[in-house]
Amino acid sequence: MNKKILLIGGSILWILIVLIIIIAIFSSWGWEKHFNSNWQLESKWDFNEEGEKDWKRTEYYTNGQEKSKWKYKDWKENWKRTMYDEEGNIKEKKEYSNWEIKSLIQYNSNWKITNETEYKNWEEISKKTTTYFTNWDIKEERSFKNKAPLELIQYNENWEITNETHYKDWLEFSKELTTYFEEGKIKEKKTYKDNAPIELIQYNENWKLINKTEYKDWIEYSEITSYYANNTIKEKWKYVNKKKKWEWVEYYENGNTKSKWSYDDNWQKTWSWTEYHENWKIKAKGNYVNNTKDWKWSYKDENGGLIKETEYKDWKEIK
Repeated sequence: MNKKILLIGGSILWILIVLIIIIAIFSSWGWEKHFNSNWQLESKWDFNEEGEKDWKRTEYYTNGQEKSKWKYKDWKENWKRTMYDEEGNIKEKKEYSNWEIKSLIQYNSNWKITNETEYKNWEEISKKTTTYFTNWDIKEERSFKNKAPLELIQYNENWEITNETHYKDWLEFSKELTTYFEEGKIKEKKTYKDNAPIELIQYNENWKLINKTEYKDWIEYSEITSYYANNTIKEKWKYVNKKKKWEWVEYYENGNTKSKWSYDDNWQKTWSWTEYHENWKIKAKGNYVNNTKDWKWSYKDENGGLIKETEYKDWKEIK
């Protein structure tokens, strides 16, 4: 009887020793699980050899997918957290150091980054946000520094930049707007600086320049070009400040000048006109000065010989 009691007591003692060892192991390195009222796993805690000083925590959706992951180091002073949607895709990542948030990264359902933010002393020091088209190509990118806008880039669905804007002291510093033809060639490009227009460039579908306008102190300095069907230049217009002072040149299809017109600052008060033969010899020439009714024309043949000269006085031909 006593021997039996001793055997039972010895077995119990060994069981206690094993339990003590297991408890000792898991007190310094182990895991802990939490369940909801339906006995579904809600969270799991993993500890390393340093006990609770360094540990991991995982939360779960009711479908068993991971909801979030927490990784701690040095009693929560330095830790990371990753959030997931119910399909298991990453939604968000956060990182802390010395109890302060250091970085935030957010994703959309297609695992594309929508927000990247860095922090210092709990304040945003840099940020970049991104939006996407339905095919997940980038639609817009915005950059910030110390919460102030830094850059804006917008794209069309063909991955072509349509707007590139830079900021300084919360204001637009430079801006470039671009439109395209369907095949991807540039149609128009507008450039601004400090909200003032700097340049406008326009092209036709054959990538020929049809308009180049430069601005200085809001005054236009423009050159407009048109073309024949064979893409040779047909006409060129140059003007300052909305046609107040301008020049017009017309061309033959062989590229030689056909005629020239020029006007001064007072619109049509003073102007001159020259017409050419196809061999580039002057055909006719005339001028009109200071809004008077007196002016003169001369006409020549293809060899440069004078055909006739005509003078006008009070709008009447006198020669």
